[in-house]
Amino acid sequence: MRYTAGGNPDLAPEVGITNTAGVVYAPSWLPGLQTSVDYWDINLHKGIVLIQQQAVIDGCYLYGQTGLCSFITRDPATNRITFLNGAPFNTSDITLDGVDFEVDYGFPGDDIWSGLTGNFAIRTVWAYSDNFNTTQQGATVNSVGTGSDPKWRGLATITYSTDTVTAALTYRYAGATVYNNSYVVAPQGGVPNSIDLNDIGSRSYFNLSAEYQIPGLPNWRLFGSVNNLLNTAPPINAGSAFEPTTTSSQIYDVFGRTYNLGVRFNYD
Repeated sequence: MRYTAGGNPDLAPEVGITNTAGVVYAPSWLPGLQTSVDYWDINLHKGIVLIQQQAVIDGCYLYGQTGLCSFITRDPATNRITFLNGAPFNTSDITLDGVDFEVDYGFPGDDIWSGLTGNFAIRTVWAYSDNFNTTQQGATVNSVGTGSDPKWRGLATITYSTDTVTAALTYRYAGATVYNNSYVVAPQGGVPNSIDLNDIGSRSYFNLSAEYQIPGLPNWRLFGSVNNLLNTAPPINAGSAFEPTTTSSQIYDVFGRTYNLGVRFNYD
C-alpha cells in the first residue's frame, strides 16, 4: 500500500465560539483593593487535523466519516487497499472552559510603619480549568490535569517601590497532574497502558528582583534578580523508554537557580 500526504481543496474554515462573563468588585471600605472573577468557555468546531493512515481507514469504516472514504483507493479485483491519500480534514472539535481570579491591592508603606516612604503593590492571579476536551475520530480525550496542563495555576507578586528603589518577590504555582489520564497504575505490569507511578507533584517557584536608581545618574539603574530562589527541581518525564529525563515544559523551571545582574540606561 502506498501513502502520500497533500492538501485538501474541500477544507472549510474552523469555527470558534467564545463565551465570557465576569464580575469586578472594588470595595469602598478598603481603598486600593480590586478583585475580579472571570468565566470563559471556548468551543472550536471543524478543527483542521492531518489524519494518519490508520485514522483515515477507521474514520471511513468505523465512525461514519464518509468524507474520508474518497481518499482510499482499493484494487477492484481483490478489494484490498492499494493507496491512501493523507490530507488535513475538518474532523476535530475542541471545548474548554475555566475560571480566572485576580486580586490587586496597593497601599502606602507608612500604613505599616511611618519610616516606609514608598508604596506596596500586591497582585495575584489564579486560573482553574477542569475541561479541555478534544474529540477526534469518534473519541473524546480530556487533557486537563495531565502533563503540562494542570487544573490550577497561580501567580502572586508583592512589590515595594520608592523614587530610587524597586524590589519584588514573585511566587508561581503549577498544580499537581498525572502523566496520562489513560494510564493504569499497575506496578507488576501486564496491564495495557500500565505505569508504576502516574503522579506529577505540584511545583512552587520564587523569584526575587530589585532595581536601584544610581545617585547622580538619573537615566541609569542598577538591577539584579534571582530566579527559582529555592532551586526547585522539575518533575521527571516518564515519556522516555530508555532513561528518565526532566520535562521541557514551559510551566516548569529546568535550569535551577539563576542570577542576573546588570545596568539599564535610557536616553532623553
